[in-house]
Amino acid sequence: MRKITGFNTGVKAQRMIQSSLERERFAHAVILEGATAQERLDLAKKIATSLICESDDTAPCGVCKHCRKVFSDSHPDVHIYMPTKGDGYKTLGIRVDDARKIRSDSFVTANEAACRVFIIVDAQLLKIEAQNALLKTIEEPQNSEYFILLCSNRSGFLDTFLSRCVSYIIGDIRQEFKKDSAVAEALEAAKGVAKSWGTSNAFEIVKACGVFDKNKDLFSAMLPFLQDIIVSALRNGYSCEDGDELQNEAQLLRDKKSPEALLAGFDTVGEIITSLAENANLNLALARFAAKLSMI
Repeated sequence: MRKITGFNTGVKAQRMIQSSLERERFAHAVILEGATAQERLDLAKKIATSLICESDDTAPCGVCKHCRKVFSDSHPDVHIYMPTKGDGYKTLGIRVDDARKIRSDSFVTANEAACRVFIIVDAQLLKIEAQNALLKTIEEPQNSEYFILLCSNRSGFLDTFLSRCVSYIIGDIRQEFKKDSAVAEALEAAKGVAKSWGTSNAFEIVKACGVFDKNKDLFSAMLPFLQDIIVSALRNGYSCEDGDELQNEAQLLRDKKSPEALLAGFDTVGEIITSLAENANLNLALARFAAKLSMI
């Protein structure tokens, strides 16, 4: 059995990935979720190199032509797809035409290596139509094809899409927000929404959502923190990833909402994350969000 090295075995996900590579049981479609965009991409390249390295003993060896080409972004059998950019470099997401291009590329046989690896960056931006266009491809890949989807949060994926992939949480799903100075604002906004929901007062909920007016980035950044509060409330208030930062709000929701209501609230947040990933109109998303919370 070929030995796989270079993975951080202190991290459960990386330990599992290394084991599957050594046993030659690595799934043909995987999702790497969490951490930062660069950390996700670095891990995906490490996986790709392990899959196509020429060494019979230890991979990635770092010296064969495949290893060198992957890490110089020049290997013809390792394809990296970035989200489409529009005018002013605004991200337009990953559209159905982009998905069709990936699907078309997958029909081509490997050029130099024994397999081909397709890495999709910011896969959380895959639009619904694009996910549907890729379903058959990731469901029935050729034996020599691997798809690695990188995302900050997988909540925007269709259930049918997720069911065809093996998912690994490689780091905090809010890590990209934490590196931004706006994280404190997002945290405070999440607290405000949680408190307003705890009152079961529609006016208070709408008022709390007022801070997101014309600020889609803040709304998007707040939602994972709100999910964290809800999860902590479901687990009796002792599992919030931010320690004491959000515990008061988690306790409030646990006291005011039933487990069924908390689960419904979590699902609502997930739906809004999905709609924003599909470029939903901010005002409509906010209105829907406030209305659904008011009814739970």
